[in-house]
Amino acid sequence: MTEIVKRLSPAETAAMSLQADKIAATPSPHVDTMSGKQLVFVAHFDGTNNDKDNVKLSGSAQWTNVAQLSKQMEVESKRNENFSSNYYRGVGTDPGLEGTLEASIRPSGDMRETALLAYTDFQKQATDWLKQHPDANSTESLKVLATGFSRGAGTAAVFSQMLHERGLTDPATGMVIVPPGQLGLAGAMVFDPVTTGFDRNSAFSPESKSITVVQAKNEYRVPFKGVDHSGHPGASVVPVTGNHCDIGGGYDNGIAARVLESSTAWMKKSGLPIAEVPPERRFDGSAAVHHERDLPKTAEAAQASRSTWARAIFPIGSRLVEGAASVADYPVTHDPKNGLNQPRQLTQSASEETRLASGWRRFEAAEATVWRKDFPSPGGGMVKASLVEPYLKPGMNQRPLSMQLQSVRSDGSTTQHPAVKADGQDPGATMRTLDQRLGTGRRQAEGAQSPAPMQSSSASNQTLLHPALQSLQVQLTQRGYTPEQANKISAYAQSGLNPLDAAQLKQAALSNDGQSLALVFRDPPYKGIAIQDALTSQALQSPAANAPFMELATQQQSQHQQQVDAPVLAQARSR
Repeated sequence: MTEIVKRLSPAETAAMSLQADKIAATPSPHVDTMSGKQLVFVAHFDGTNNDKDNVKLSGSAQWTNVAQLSKQMEVESKRNENFSSNYYRGVGTDPGLEGTLEASIRPSGDMRETALLAYTDFQKQATDWLKQHPDANSTESLKVLATGFSRGAGTAAVFSQMLHERGLTDPATGMVIVPPGQLGLAGAMVFDPVTTGFDRNSAFSPESKSITVVQAKNEYRVPFKGVDHSGHPGASVVPVTGNHCDIGGGYDNGIAARVLESSTAWMKKSGLPIAEVPPERRFDGSAAVHHERDLPKTAEAAQASRSTWARAIFPIGSRLVEGAASVADYPVTHDPKNGLNQPRQLTQSASEETRLASGWRRFEAAEATVWRKDFPSPGGGMVKASLVEPYLKPGMNQRPLSMQLQSVRSDGSTTQHPAVKADGQDPGATMRTLDQRLGTGRRQAEGAQSPAPMQSSSASNQTLLHPALQSLQVQLTQRGYTPEQANKISAYAQSGLNPLDAAQLKQAALSNDGQSLALVFRDPPYKGIAIQDALTSQALQSPAANAPFMELATQQQSQHQQQVDAPVLAQARSR
């Protein structure tokens, strides 16, 4: 049963209105839907039992603020190819017992499924848009935002985690567009986040910024303890007088309408193409604080227990049900009938990214633990490393592990490298290996003396070369080149590689006439090199300078059995 526990006085209403004004004043993103330089994707996650196409399901009188905001973006979303507004119904809206269980005791699966649906929609729309805008910067051009209410606010956080752990890949080809650890929400407006029953982390991803959390000051039901997002660097928490639905919407045009108006102003400030709040949803000057006293469906249960057939078949049981239903009120931390003077209780279910002493950062995302670290490069720029370790699922005896490397040059250009699978490996050992290999670049960038490169017992320069280039030296000597010439040609080929491009190198193939060679990668195109250019070059990079990177590439190659693609090699040799 919904009851009004307090009607605010004019002075209290004015104070509440000032609280709501702070929503529009919080930091916001800056997006551009008109120039064609950005794709702006907005995901709207509704609350428990809330579905804009079935309002009766929640027993509310009107749409939530999430549903209303999606409606205000609907027209522009249909006509603007650079703007996409997407609505997702809330937890518990599935029919029958399944929906009831999702809404009450096991929302986790439904929250993740909804977040995955939103991610899949974003993935397809983003890759299609980037194909139509080939000059766009894939990281800077994609702007993702979200709204959410109640567990829908929790789902928005899970959605941000999926962006973090998955990045963006082309669903048709599997090509990495944005590696893990680099995507997040550009902004979000969430109303009274609640994640009761959710079994994992409720935090927004580390890259998520401009998160405005509108928190109900007077929600005292134990199952509706709010999520504490105050520890997130990009979050602004705005407490507003009222209970859960006073903030998220559904009752009337009182407090929720002021929250809606201020949220709309925030979105306009962000550059989102959103319509004004329609007259029928604007603040009407009233302000009442509500309380939901009894558990859902208890009135229906009591009524059913009084029926003639229930009394006839279950004379004792029906009376027990009636008695239980009559006292089945939500447990509360404070009874609002005794005043609105107690603080809201929050849960610490949001675990932010942690930084280890080694410099690695760790975040527990929706489906995986993500480790990441940036390594400065000797020539400027950096190498971004990320490890993704999915959680164990039934039937799995070891946690899979994948590594992704991205080179970022000083001019801002990037090179993506294929993900390397390392199933069953200890992520700690992998991180230590990366620290040893890529840390050399950091030390060189800082001006410290670099340690001597690791060598095998033979201490020959060949141990510093990529395995494919070691094989090339054999081919060259068989063609009559001296060992010195073979070393110079191999070193020249290696110096032309971005150090981490070696992860893709499959084979170095000498042409039939011995005058050129082709570096064949896992993904076309190959790279051609004239032997004469290599022999006459005076500006070769020493193989020793790339030793740490080449040893890393050797480790990666050992995890992928090398199989020479005969047709590709034949084509490379014929050119």
